[in-house]
Amino acid sequence: ATSSMMETEAANHRGYYTVGAMQETNRSVTFEKSLRLIVPDEANGGKDETDTKEKKIYGIDEIRDLQSKLMLIGGNKGRQHDAGQMGKDCFLKVY
Repeated sequence: ATSSMMETEAANHRGYYTVGAMQETNRSVTFEKSLRLIVPDEANGGKDETDTKEKKIYGIDEIRDLQSKLMLIGGNKGRQHDAGQMGKDCFLKVY
């Protein structure tokens, strides 16, 4: 659960979606092949698509998996829960 929340926080703060055919795609373009969530490493933070710095790239299956994990996360009421809920809500709304 903590890992999912950390991924969500990183996606909310540094991540961006790209939509379109990937350069290496020679076949027909489908939604599943054209949507990606890119989260640059916190230390690098570059948002250039050609940037070679470390980044995590989520395909649609990984995005859906993260969404499913977030839907299962619960927790105690309190300040930490409220902050986690806001991050979860933000990720789900953007997605």
